[in-house]
Parts: sequence; structure tokens; C-alpha cells
Amino acid sequence: MLCKMKLAAIGARPASEFVDEQQVNGPEDNPSQVLQQAIRADLIDSDTCTALGLTCNSASPVLALCRALVEAGHDPATPLEAYRGKTFCLRIRSICECAELEINGKGSGFKRRAAVGTASLVRANGGGGS
Repeated sequence: MLCKMKLAAIGARPASEFVDEQQVNGPEDNPSQVLQQAIRADLIDSDTCTALGLTCNSASPVLALCRALVEAGHDPATPLEAYRGKTFCLRIRSICECAELEINGKGSGFKRRAAVGTASLVRANGGGGS
């Protein structure tokens, strides 16, 4: 049985050290199947989240932090794991998906953010002050 060393993909969890030569198409061979290293974020109080030197204060701090991370140039496909102290409390599949969300008006879920703020549908008053 012939074995050879197989290197793990960058950002992936370590691959097995020795791999049978006939084993192919493992996760290390297919970049779409490689698990990216998640960004660790820390939740502080109810309105603050921090990661990689960025701190966001907001009513929805994880959403705000994901927007800040994407704007700072981090890979949008990167997952994020939020902790409160040592307790794992939230996993975000990709910071880009999270950056596109906001809390819905009822506070019971999420909705996609509008790309550009929209004005109310009120007709302008044609009069003036005269």
C-alpha cells in the first residue's frame, strides 16, 4: 500500500496526514467543499459585537458587524461564529448573507435590506407657502 502526504487547502481544517494514493476527490481536492475558517466574534452586552479589530454598536450588532467586515474587504463567503464569553451562541453561514439582512418591522424575523433607501409614497405638495 503506497501512501503519500496530502496538503490541506488554505483555510481548511487539517487534512488527514496520510492518504491512500487511490483516494481522490476528497474535500481537499475540491475548493467548493473546503470548510473555511470561521471568524470569531464576541458579543458584549445586548448591543455590541467585536471581531478582527472591528466593533459595532447597534440594536442588531452581529448584522452590523457582518456589514462592516464585508466593507473592510473580508471574503464575503467567510462564516462567522459569535460567542458570549466562552459560550457559543450563533453561527452565520456567510458574512455576505448576513450583511444583506435587517430585522423586520415586527421584530420577529429578518428581511433583505433595500439596496437604496426608498422614499415614502406621498405626492409632493404643488403649492408653496403662498
